[in-house]
Amino acid sequence: MNLVFANRNEEDVIYPLTTREIAEAQQQDNTLNKRAEKEGYSKQLVKNIEVLCYKGKMVIPKCLQHHAVAWFHHYLQHPGTKRLKETLRLSMYWKGLRTTVQSHVKKCHSCQVNERNQLKYGKMPTKLAITNPWEALCVDLIGPY
Repeated sequence: MNLVFANRNEEDVIYPLTTREIAEAQQQDNTLNKRAEKEGYSKQLVKNIEVLCYKGKMVIPKCLQHHAVAWFHHYLQHPGTKRLKETLRLSMYWKGLRTTVQSHVKKCHSCQVNERNQLKYGKMPTKLAITNPWEALCVDLIGPY
């Protein structure tokens, strides 16, 4: 889990979340703290910082969710909804993760422009009806093997 969260670089506009930022945001989020008692979140030490976790995954507060999705979406080179969601689920948890990812991918201009066409097969060309005899002649030139 330590490889996923890196130190913040002031030069980067998009940067990965640090455990310190996550822990500070968790302490400031009152609704998260109320939910933590009811839903069985546990506190774990990550890089000597105590953070809320759920089933071994860091709980990301509402204020940092968009930032986490944006960073992973950018640095995974626009992987799409399913792959982005599965990657985030490996180390992070929050309610509504799927809807957050879906809305972010729908708003991404480059993802919408480069989206693959869902049609599996092309349409068959229309058949031209030949009405005059011997207008078209087909010959097998290969013959028997």
